[in-house]
Amino acid sequence: MIRIILFNLFLFSLPFIMLSVWLWWFRRTRPDQVEMKIWAYASVAGFACMLAGLLFFRSVTDAPTGSVYVPPSVENGELVPGHFEALDKLNEQPPETLEVTP
Repeated sequence: MIRIILFNLFLFSLPFIMLSVWLWWFRRTRPDQVEMKIWAYASVAGFACMLAGLLFFRSVTDAPTGSVYVPPSVENGELVPGHFEALDKLNEQPPETLEVTP
């Protein structure tokens, strides 16, 4: 559990760390316009690669359209990992949201 919390804190603080490193480097070296343009192009290319990676992993997921996620469970003393099953295989309706009344 602590590993998950530390990892999420690291991901949250990463942009702030990167900004502080950037400001430290910028104030120390005083780059010229050509170097700044190279960094800007590299940043745009990095963002494009990140977006392409996210779209790629979204498209290759093994969750078919119209399927339902079945969470992990323990059956007969063995852990069954979470997986997706088609609705017709489950012979169920998709889960509906329940209204909570106080």
